[in-house]
Parts: sequence; C-alpha cells; structure tokens
Amino acid sequence: MKKEKNDIDFVPYIESKAMKELGFDGKCFGFYYGSKNKFKRINKIKNSYDITKISETRSTLFVASPLYQQAFDWFRKTHELESYISPKLSYPDGFITGFEYYYSIIDSNGDYGDDGVYDFEEATIKRLRKLIEIVKERSNG
Repeated sequence: MKKEKNDIDFVPYIESKAMKELGFDGKCFGFYYGSKNKFKRINKIKNSYDITKISETRSTLFVASPLYQQAFDWFRKTHELESYISPKLSYPDGFITGFEYYYSIIDSNGDYGDDGVYDFEEATIKRLRKLIEIVKERSNG
C-alpha cells in the first residue's frame, strides 16, 4: 500500500471504487476526483464529502474514500460480515522478534480466514479486498 503519510487511514482508490459499485454512499473525509483519480482530504467535520449530494452526471468523477474503520463498519452493518485482524507472535530461535498478522471474516455462510502472515497494513488491505470479493460473489450468485 503506497499512500501519502497523512492519508494512510483512507481506503485506496480501487477498493473505494469497488465499494461504490457495491452501494457504499456514506459521508467521508476524503475522496478521489477527476480522470486521474486525485485524492482530496477534508479537514473539517462540517465539510465531509457526501457523495449522495453530487449530481448523477458528475458522480462518475467522484469516488468517496472512507476511512478503513468506516469501510469495515459498513460491511458489518450492511452485509453482516464481521472481520478482524489478529496478531501472531514471531518466535525464531526462541525470541519474540515482533508481530505478524492474519485476518478472519465471519459470515453466516461460513468462515473465510487467511493463515498467511502479513504486516498490519497488508492484513488490513487483504481483509478489505476479501470482503469486497465476498459481497460481489453474493450479488452474482
């Protein structure tokens, strides 16, 4: 995940666009706009970006970028998908050298886990991508 330091908590463009296609339309503090998908961050609560207020003709140029927590809350509330990241301790040679992470998603249709080991940012984006994939499969099936 390569992002500006100040924008690390925002969902990247590709995943934000996929969420928009799945029906996400919440107010956000960031959005992508224009043909080059430039990112804009809004610093005042009263100015949060409300994608529902953009005209239909202009809405294709704007993609709301939620915070990761907003995205995970939306999947939980809208699609009843619980997900979390858990740490795994690293023990080479008997010494704890740090943390690695994996993610898990709980759904009434089954559990989707990933025993792969990632840094926290990788686990976060993989978790989000899996949620998007599950919802897309549901809508196509």
